[in-house]
Amino acid sequence: MSEILGCEPFQRVITRRVEDIEPCARCAVRHFCGAPCPAEVYASNGTLKAAPDYCSFYVEQARYALRLIGLGREDAYLWDNWRKSTEETFSLAALGYKGPPLSD
Repeated sequence: MSEILGCEPFQRVITRRVEDIEPCARCAVRHFCGAPCPAEVYASNGTLKAAPDYCSFYVEQARYALRLIGLGREDAYLWDNWRKSTEETFSLAALGYKGPPLSD
């Protein structure tokens, strides 16, 4: 196991940082997307330091999820009783934030 964990390909994957990838380094949702699966990126680009082929899809997906959370509508999209197995670490609602309505 230590040989696998120490091998060069594995080390390239675990040391991959979204801040080292263009255009991801400048993206507002980079820490929610993270230029997703390293295998997907490598298979289509031959490098780990590239944006995914479906970048605009991943960005919009992250932004939509953040809007839903901001509006308190996440229950409609998550599994039943998901709150029982998660811990809230931050709440905009607790701070009195009422976001704009979600556009259709």
